[in-house]
Amino acid sequence: MKLTHLAEPPLQFGNSLSYDVYDPVYGLHRLGPFDWTRGRSFNSLSVVAIGPQSAQDSLANFWQKVIEGVERLQYEPEFKGLKEIYQLEDITAITNSNFVAIDGFQGSTEDRYAAATDYSIDNFEFDLLLIVEAEECVYYLHDLLKRTLIAKDVPSQYVELDTLNMAEQGSVLNNFAVASYAKAGGIPWQLESPAITNSCIVGVSFHLLKATPPSQGQRTVIGIAEMVDEFGLHLNMSVSQVEVPYEQIKQFRREFNALYVPRDLMERLVKDVLSKFSHRPDLALPERLIIHKTTSFHEEEISGLQAALEELRADMEYALVHIKEETIHRVYREEDKGAVRGMLLTLRDDFPEAVLWTVGKVPFRYKKDGAWEYYEKSGTKIGTSDPIVVHLDQASRCPSFDLRKAALQILGLTKMRWNTVELSIRLPASIYFSRRAGKFVANAMRHSSTLAFVEKVDARHFL
Repeated sequence: MKLTHLAEPPLQFGNSLSYDVYDPVYGLHRLGPFDWTRGRSFNSLSVVAIGPQSAQDSLANFWQKVIEGVERLQYEPEFKGLKEIYQLEDITAITNSNFVAIDGFQGSTEDRYAAATDYSIDNFEFDLLLIVEAEECVYYLHDLLKRTLIAKDVPSQYVELDTLNMAEQGSVLNNFAVASYAKAGGIPWQLESPAITNSCIVGVSFHLLKATPPSQGQRTVIGIAEMVDEFGLHLNMSVSQVEVPYEQIKQFRREFNALYVPRDLMERLVKDVLSKFSHRPDLALPERLIIHKTTSFHEEEISGLQAALEELRADMEYALVHIKEETIHRVYREEDKGAVRGMLLTLRDDFPEAVLWTVGKVPFRYKKDGAWEYYEKSGTKIGTSDPIVVHLDQASRCPSFDLRKAALQILGLTKMRWNTVELSIRLPASIYFSRRAGKFVANAMRHSSTLAFVEKVDARHFL
């Protein structure tokens, strides 16, 4: 048993410094977003909002705080405002001219929101649609609107009523601003250096649809593959489905306590997600494909992956990384009983499995008056020891990719969720986006016979 500490992966922002930057808040405030100095496609941000008339003033006030920023409040982080931090020339405020009240439409709450959404799309040009939730709880409203907006490739930000009361909290505004910027097409930051070069990472998740009727012998399995590059930037997302006999699913669950994934579905997902490279002559196929999955790899999944690579004639190495979300192992520092992010506990030298702490206190160093000083910053789960297990499957065919590199890669990808500026995030972006998109698609398929929106599913819709 061996305990080591992995260094916090540094991030890259708009301007460069002579030392590494780890904190998204510090990097964005000091250096601006990554794409600011790299020819981004927009320099202003226009918005349209829909919601109940009673929420217009609260939304206008909240959005103005997002634009202009707020002073530091007690333990809240600094927030200089969306306009200054992201170096935008102009951001539209919420006024009567760009707020569409659902009160002016007829029908149920769902119908009024749908009508207001269609009206906004047909009558305005905007970069981001803000949607204020209904005053009464409406089941499936969020997913109903998102399905429509994904089909029309319209970026949106859903705003809960409780959020409007947090206009003075820098943490809330920082998170809202980074998600808004990313959804509009911006790149807030990326990893400064990859754990292993010339590779791409695919997070895979699978979701079982409930049978209709329950006695039906076949069940639909939805597969989602989210591909990011070695720097953590989104490349492609693939959605596929297959019909599987329910008896086969039950048998697999009894043996492996996980969802059965057929060979054909895995093959289809891999081919679809790698199509990004075949459609882009300027992109070269990477040498290595890293697969992230939260359940163990079955022989059918492995053969499906191999068949896809063979059909694509892709001479690629591949590594199969099983990320287990539960473990009995805990590590605490003696002085404060706290967990430290980046701790790696290797249980056996002859077995490719280790426990990784992605949540906990984060050690930092920074320069002051030419000298290095050290401190710690806590994430949202202060003092929580909630690690994951990283297992490198023996079926992997990637000699240069070992367990330590797998852990470093996962640790880096926990910093690549552009809907928060927090440091302690438990799961990597590859799994996070795959799982969020999968749950949404599976839920949407239970309520709709048309699946046109699936072809346009993108990670940015799920920030």
